[in-house]
Amino acid sequence: AYATTPAVARRLGAGDSAGAIRAGIDGLWLAIALGVALVALGVPGTETIVAWFGADASVTAAAGTYLGISLWGLPGMLIVIAANGLLRGMQDTRTPLIVAAVGFAGNAALNAVFIYGFGLGLAGSAIGTVIAQWGMAAVYLVIAVREARRKGVSLRPGLRGVGSAAGLGGWLFLRTASLRIAMLATVFVATDL
Repeated sequence: AYATTPAVARRLGAGDSAGAIRAGIDGLWLAIALGVALVALGVPGTETIVAWFGADASVTAAAGTYLGISLWGLPGMLIVIAANGLLRGMQDTRTPLIVAAVGFAGNAALNAVFIYGFGLGLAGSAIGTVIAQWGMAAVYLVIAVREARRKGVSLRPGLRGVGSAAGLGGWLFLRTASLRIAMLATVFVATDL
């Protein structure tokens, strides 16, 4: 989002609306690639990742269930984040607000159905969240495709643009990863206690 927004806004400000959409499409492709890579690494490593925390067997099993299911929503979540950057860069903050509000309300409703209605507990919560993430991603993809077609922009990934989006967001990724590592370190200490 933080790489896509300025790239889109810069091109839009220069009067290149097609280039702005192109930058957004490249950001979406980067999100898809990162999401698929994280799922490919995370799903087979779920048990190992959860075991690192050293929690009780019942907590570890529950965490493994939740993580194993929720990982499938990562590409959708990253698409949502990148699409937010596209729309903010295009000066549209209303659509992301509406999608977020409807998506979070849908997530709450889905969680209630899967947790209580189907009796799936923690797995139901993960399933509801994955469906909500992909639902929001689908809305954003429809918007992005519609805008790309309207401006005559190719939907194919541009390697230079995807690389540029990755480069622009690299330092922010490092910052976010560092914050996540710090939070995880706190959880490691807490589970040991």
